[in-house]
Amino acid sequence: MKRKPFEAQVLALPGTTLDLKWGDDLVASVGGRMYAVMCVSGTAAGALSFKVGQEAFLAWTDRPGVRPAPYLARAYWVQVAPDAGIAPRELAAAIRASHALVAAGLTRAVRA
Repeated sequence: MKRKPFEAQVLALPGTTLDLKWGDDLVASVGGRMYAVMCVSGTAAGALSFKVGQEAFLAWTDRPGVRPAPYLARAYWVQVAPDAGIAPRELAAAIRASHALVAAGLTRAVRA
């Protein structure tokens, strides 16, 4: 997935904010909590990371080009390499699911 489609997709989801953090990571958050990260420069440029459910973690990481996300794997995040060959539709669905997972964990006041 390229940067512009990533930005368009995450900004279409309710409550999303988009920030550039750590120098080269475009971070999508809901309620102040991250749900997707795209590296925009450096050696990992184009890599996409997002949260998955505990039951889906092993299925995702068994795929070529997908690995546990650095620093976030313990929270069931995966990182998809730009050349992993995963269809854009599937990545879009995974980002929507990640948004839903993170939003569900927000307090009622923050969700409102």
